[in-house]
Amino acid sequence: MANTSSPEPKPSTLAVHGGEPRRKAHDSVTTPIVFSATYAFADTAEIERYFTGEIEREEYGRYGNPTVRAAEQKVAALEGAEAAALFASGMAAATTEPDYMRHDTDFHIAVARATGNAFLTRAIEEIRMRLNDAMTLLPESEAWHQRLSGEHGALLEAIENGDAASAEALMQEHVAISEQGLRAVLAAIRRRGVWK
Repeated sequence: MANTSSPEPKPSTLAVHGGEPRRKAHDSVTTPIVFSATYAFADTAEIERYFTGEIEREEYGRYGNPTVRAAEQKVAALEGAEAAALFASGMAAATTEPDYMRHDTDFHIAVARATGNAFLTRAIEEIRMRLNDAMTLLPESEAWHQRLSGEHGALLEAIENGDAASAEALMQEHVAISEQGLRAVLAAIRRRGVWK
């Protein structure tokens, strides 16, 4: 009798087991849910090893945690992709300007995090922390938000399609447009004598 079993797992199997290691944390049968947002380092030597890329471990909940990583691996397995990135609900869920700014920041950090480059992720977070106050001065209009959301959507589509050249060009254009807007706002503030 011929072997009729498929070497590839079916979608239902992937939905349950996809992307999961055989052995899970603390010998649990299922992936444990981790609620922690912060993680301690044993000493400064461990911090240094982490930042130089010698060790991989959790650092801060904004960059994910073991539960999020397990869900990302499961989505990647289901999609037949090399990797997946999960983050809080999209900018469409923003109902106030602070919500919008938070979602915008989360999007940029998620894109940086998806590269797997810890230094880039930290640089983007640092840049966003320094620019967020200035960015609140940019126009608050539906048209402005739709334009930015459109730029983000195009960038995400290029990333999902594995089109690195388009993603890079779209990001450069997005950064240039944002820089132009910030420079215009800061110039207007200087002209009015509010800030020197």
